[in-house]
Amino acid sequence: MRILQLIDSLRPGGAEQMAVNYANSFSGEIVDSHLCCTRLEGSLKKKIKNKENYIFLNRKGTFDIRAILKLKDYIKLYKIDLIHAHGSSFFVGVLIKIMIPNTKLVWHDHLGARALNNKNLGFLKIASKFFNGIIVVNQDLYEWTKKNLLCKEVLLLKNFVRLEETSSIDINLRGNSDINIICVANFRHPKDHITLLKAFSLLDHQKFSLSLHLVGNNSDKNYTAKLLEFIDDNNLKDNVFMYGQKENINSLLHPASIGVLSSSSEGLPMALLEYGLAGLPVVCTNVGDIKEVIGNYGIVVEQENPKAFAAGITYYLRNPEEMKKDANNFQKRIIENYSEKNSIPLVIEFFQSIFKNKE
Repeated sequence: MRILQLIDSLRPGGAEQMAVNYANSFSGEIVDSHLCCTRLEGSLKKKIKNKENYIFLNRKGTFDIRAILKLKDYIKLYKIDLIHAHGSSFFVGVLIKIMIPNTKLVWHDHLGARALNNKNLGFLKIASKFFNGIIVVNQDLYEWTKKNLLCKEVLLLKNFVRLEETSSIDINLRGNSDINIICVANFRHPKDHITLLKAFSLLDHQKFSLSLHLVGNNSDKNYTAKLLEFIDDNNLKDNVFMYGQKENINSLLHPASIGVLSSSSEGLPMALLEYGLAGLPVVCTNVGDIKEVIGNYGIVVEQENPKAFAAGITYYLRNPEEMKKDANNFQKRIIENYSEKNSIPLVIEFFQSIFKNKE
């Protein structure tokens, strides 16, 4: 097989990271592995293993004929058999499928359950007629997809981390606190940073030396402004640090003490897997597949509840031995269940089954 990963951006994000993970993991597993970025390049480009099999379309609009034809020529040149389209890139995949009908198209949906209500179902349902298969990351998405879309070849497949992505080089976190709480999540509403900030303000800062480190793309200026306003109003400027988008997340995780996610909606967040791989204890909200991933080796609280979130963090602060035990067990759980060695054979088998099915 010759497989092309299709993604609209290479800026840090869950879907973007998974597109790169698949491109790199497929290399050597199949005949040929390629990756196409349609709109915006970013720091994840540096992580692409085989840049000779990479194409950037620089698509400027919805119907950028020049960009679409450029991808069409690339697919014909390299005899691509299957397009693995992540997130919103399925639109480009459908256009290519119309022009080259023999090319297989698989859509990979990374969204959380709450986002299901925001989908443009009419357009997506029409587009799904062109899908040969769909991959989803949690049970809610699986059930929604089977019920609402026209493609019935659906695979529930967990996200994974590549073990070779770990880094031994640490980046110093700002401040001089004894306990560094870190949250890796782009600054947008489903990540619900305000709940995290409220929880952080409730912690016992007299007893514990604490700092909060927020890492992620801050392109939503209105959202970020509200967070900054809360930080200022609650005198947290000396303890809360915002880093924006960073290339090597693992280097920031190693000097951290606790990994947190306060999301109101998730699929299966890559940040959670990265926390585990880095050996961090975790406190997260009960959305998407977070509870299933953590199991008994972390603290899961209800969403949009600052008091519960603060209580979860406080439990670990008061019970350091329990925190260390959970962190070690969670790391083992991620390595054993959410690494590429478990996922890649399953997705290759799914792709092979698509080629056996008739259109």
